[in-house]
Amino acid sequence: MKITIGGVGFEVRPVPEGLRTALLSDPAIAATRSAVVWSWDKNSRKGQAQVRLSSKGSVPLPNGLGFFVPKALSDGRIVKNEKPTQIMMKRFLETVGAGSLAEVLKSIQTLLKLPQKSLPLAHFAPLNDLASYEILMRTEFSVVELVEPSRNLSAYLFVPGQVHFGHRLTGDPAPEAEGAIEAPPPAFLIPTWSKANHHIRMVALTRRAKDLQPRVEVMMAGEAEKDPAVIRSFASVIAELRGLSPQSKAPVSH
Repeated sequence: MKITIGGVGFEVRPVPEGLRTALLSDPAIAATRSAVVWSWDKNSRKGQAQVRLSSKGSVPLPNGLGFFVPKALSDGRIVKNEKPTQIMMKRFLETVGAGSLAEVLKSIQTLLKLPQKSLPLAHFAPLNDLASYEILMRTEFSVVELVEPSRNLSAYLFVPGQVHFGHRLTGDPAPEAEGAIEAPPPAFLIPTWSKANHHIRMVALTRRAKDLQPRVEVMMAGEAEKDPAVIRSFASVIAELRGLSPQSKAPVSH
């Protein structure tokens, strides 16, 4: 399957886990991964959105587009090679006939759709009489590379796959606020509203599962120290793959 942008067809290719980590650590992308979306003031008993909500009161979950020409450091880390990256972005925009990234993203949103997620305010309501607090939302992205080999063009596409919510107490909370919420933090699978969205996420998730599984197996066999973050990531990937399979009905976000 190819993604067509400005009349140019781009191949969809999976991204190795190490490169995915480097891409998501880029400041421009990292800023979109976690955000305070709601705040509650105990004294005034009022809540206020900290991000722009849709007309339905939901948080939009936009796709992202980035450019990253990698450079390997002597210690094995992968970082962005700034000048070639800027050149790649300029060439990409010129080739697809776009004046800005925003223009390209508008086209991508039309193809992949723009999901939204309602805020799970009821989950955090037990805190309302006990503390002021903020609700934080973290987005997990599927990442793929869009490639046009004949023009030596590439860009990286970030597609929301899951959202996780948590909270942070502020001000002077009552002592019992710490244990007021017994249920686990809310997490939601984002539905695939188009074939292109589904295909891209399956490509990305299948590669992540392939990269993470051997590491997890070594840990579970006791041959390496357990890394909870890696184990959680693998479990999250498998859960999303199962949720996107034809046999599974994923919960719909509103």
